[in-house]
Amino acid sequence: MDSNTGLDFQRIVVTDTETLDKHSNIMEKLRLEDRLPEGRRTYEELLEKVGLKFEHDHDPRGAERTCQHFVFQGQCLVLGDSGVGKTSLVKAISGKPFDEMELRTTGIEQSLVDEKWQNLDTKDLIFGNVNRFFLEIFVQLMLYGRAGNVIFQQSRFWKNNSGFFLLLLGIIFSLTITKIITDPPTENHIVFLISIIYSAFVFLFFLVCETCFVFSPKEDRRLKVSLCCFMVNPRGILVGTFLSVGLLRFHREISYGEPSKTAIFQVALSIATVIALSYVAFLLLRGPRSFSLEQKCPQPGQLKLNNQRPIEVIFFSRFILNTFVSFILVTTAGVFYSNILHQFSIVMVIVYSAFFMAESVPRILKSLPEWHQWAKFFLIIIFLLCVFACLPSSSEKLAMTFLVLLCHTLHQEYFWLESAISTPSEDHVGPGTFTAVQLEKAVIDHKKLKNALNQKWSSLKLKILDFAGDKEYQAYFHMFLRSQAIYVIVFNMAEFAEDSLRDLTTKIKSLHFWLESVCSHVTSSTPIFLVGTHRGNMERSTMERINENLKRNFWELFCGELVVNKVDELFFFPVENSLGQNDSGIQIFQRAIIATVEELKETIGRNIPLSWIQIQDALISMKSDKGAKVCVRFEEFPTVFDNFICTNWTEDTLEYFHEKGFMMYLNKEPKRVLLNPDVLIDIIIRLITKQPEGIPQRSYRRHWNLLQEKGMLTKFLLEFLLESVLSKVESKEDVTAFLEEYDLICLLTHKMAPLNGERLTPTYFVPALLPISTDENIQLWKGRSTDKKFFVFFKKFLPEPLFHCLLSRAHKNSKIQFPRSQPLVYRDAGRFWLDSRQPYRLKLLKDMKMIEVTFTSSLQSWNPSDVLCMVFSMVDGVCQQSFPFVKFHCGPACPSLECPGHQDEDDFLVHPAGEPSIKRCHVYNIMPGRQGDKIPFMYCVNHCFEDELIEWIP
Repeated sequence: MDSNTGLDFQRIVVTDTETLDKHSNIMEKLRLEDRLPEGRRTYEELLEKVGLKFEHDHDPRGAERTCQHFVFQGQCLVLGDSGVGKTSLVKAISGKPFDEMELRTTGIEQSLVDEKWQNLDTKDLIFGNVNRFFLEIFVQLMLYGRAGNVIFQQSRFWKNNSGFFLLLLGIIFSLTITKIITDPPTENHIVFLISIIYSAFVFLFFLVCETCFVFSPKEDRRLKVSLCCFMVNPRGILVGTFLSVGLLRFHREISYGEPSKTAIFQVALSIATVIALSYVAFLLLRGPRSFSLEQKCPQPGQLKLNNQRPIEVIFFSRFILNTFVSFILVTTAGVFYSNILHQFSIVMVIVYSAFFMAESVPRILKSLPEWHQWAKFFLIIIFLLCVFACLPSSSEKLAMTFLVLLCHTLHQEYFWLESAISTPSEDHVGPGTFTAVQLEKAVIDHKKLKNALNQKWSSLKLKILDFAGDKEYQAYFHMFLRSQAIYVIVFNMAEFAEDSLRDLTTKIKSLHFWLESVCSHVTSSTPIFLVGTHRGNMERSTMERINENLKRNFWELFCGELVVNKVDELFFFPVENSLGQNDSGIQIFQRAIIATVEELKETIGRNIPLSWIQIQDALISMKSDKGAKVCVRFEEFPTVFDNFICTNWTEDTLEYFHEKGFMMYLNKEPKRVLLNPDVLIDIIIRLITKQPEGIPQRSYRRHWNLLQEKGMLTKFLLEFLLESVLSKVESKEDVTAFLEEYDLICLLTHKMAPLNGERLTPTYFVPALLPISTDENIQLWKGRSTDKKFFVFFKKFLPEPLFHCLLSRAHKNSKIQFPRSQPLVYRDAGRFWLDSRQPYRLKLLKDMKMIEVTFTSSLQSWNPSDVLCMVFSMVDGVCQQSFPFVKFHCGPACPSLECPGHQDEDDFLVHPAGEPSIKRCHVYNIMPGRQGDKIPFMYCVNHCFEDELIEWIP
């Protein structure tokens, strides 16, 4: 806790379906054990006061299951080369007008539609605050001193009966108007009657306003109402009223003659009251007078008050405020109704007597341990009643009551408060500050809530992501692919209709790349649509010829994923974007998407608890909040939101929102959560843009050239890029760590000579922007006859971004094992170190779908099996994180001169048209074939090479 903090205020909202184990979780997340005096014991006492008790036989997840609702949210990812019409296709299916001058997409553009293809805004996914479904709210405010004692406690109960109150308010208003019209207020009794009706009207009006504020969808309104309730001080109201009545009686007696001794005594008491209040104000305000309220606190619902004497200042301020307000109101009313001062004085005496007895007697009775103390108590009561009865006039009774009130107020508002604040405690363990906790327990109207959830989420909400097709983006888009989505791969039919075999081969390769990229991230049941744009007036025979080419090249490999166009009996969907939703092809495509989504409804949709819906609302709202956090650690996630605390969440929660695109969760130690994925998209756009806007040439030109030409990133340029995206300075470190852990950038931990000044020293390298290795480059590897070689063999797909991530992992490992090693890394190759005596090279063989690993072999170097296992673990780590459906194995190539090459009865490679079949070498499956004490298959045709390759087997 900050040493300047005088008062730590924490607000907690719970519902009737929640149990004590969840509240203990809240306590843990808010670190209340460290903030509350006496830690857990104090918190459990607070829970018991609100009636929240733990049920041992209660299933803590049972209540959440009853509150779960099916949410039908899907994603449609549109991929393809740049310029093929992806953006126009998205506009066509969503009903937006066609634009011939459509600019190219940068990054990822998002749109949202419903099941009728009507456009929605992202904010339409916000369900809203659940306050409107509250039936009752019980509020318990506890204020703890530095010694752990309770200084103040207040309870408040609100019931959502605003409709009834409004009806009653209307009836009273109607009766008042009717009375004024039919019987003008000329007599005193009529004035008194109308005053009562008017008072009731004002009371009910404020009651309706209070109820509307408490049950308002805006969360902060209830806090303001609670603050207003706390600021009400009955003693201050009574003191102000007595001061006003005493002065009015004194003024009236002066007007009719000389004032009585009782009136003079009341004025003297009033002057003494003002002097006493001024003296107390002087004591409180002397010395440093800092009084700042810190709203941006680390915990949601937390406020900090920085003042040396916060409790005295707050309580004295509310007392003065109530005294002043009541004095003004009663004085104003007394000027117009001076003839009822006598009756009002009697009422005030009775009211204070009742208040005094209700407040003081229970506390006095509780403090009486023995019978003789009871006797003293009753004797004092009898004595006071006798004195009070002997007073002949109401003025003397009023003066006597005012004297008792003044003494009682001074004791409670200053002396008792000072004593409570400074109460010592020998066994106290806790923070040296005051702590206030406001616990709000709400009862929810579950039927109304269920109907609202059903109306909001029972129908489909489809998010469409339009990916940029430029080659510069292809190294990054894999981070945004999700398994529970549908995919649309777009191509230009007009280009496929050309007769050039070379062009056709290039286009087939491009489609093959997109299909491989998707399939490396999704299951075989994930639907993929092939959509051909620019159909125009293309003849049926031309479309059938295109269909045959697609079938010949892709059907065997991707038959489980491709969605067939049953209406046109084609393997793709021909469309004309310029016609929009009037195009028959667009209509067929729309119906096919909806039908596919309905088939996968149980996979795409999911039953989630209400707390997850609240998390989704908070994530959407944070995108428009420039001051919100962007990236947090796993353990910080529950308290990252300003308006509530996440308790019913697990890693499954983060994975769900990661899958739906609301956040990015990196399940890798240290685990981090990127709360706004748009930030990552903006950073990627700025990294790969060759001529970024707004960059001062004189300051950044060399830094930018270093990045674009060599893939090296300086800290100076990285900070500039982050500043252009992030508004909070503290988010830079977290986002930088997220970029490193996602292998988008890699830290250069070695010392390099600056190119031109210290700021030009490279701090990171960007794997996707590294240059390609050529003969003109520095030689990566000087081979020897003793070098050994093995391969990482990929069964179907080798995404190039996978190799980029591997380069980053290998470099990080080198810096750990051999910190003084000099990195030599290119986009397609790199030299690294397992330790100071074991260098190795990674080389991408893109056409062969393999990675070649070459390493030195000597008596001091590692065993071949150890090198193989180390490389396997790095590749496996990359695949598990970003490419879960990529299949591979590691091992040496077959030594047989008569080896026919790779043969796998489950692997049928279909190569692009016009291109000769590529013979892939036979790579033995040592890892993961050796995992679990399995025996790797070391045969080639009918010969076993186990003896020759024994050094490779772990």
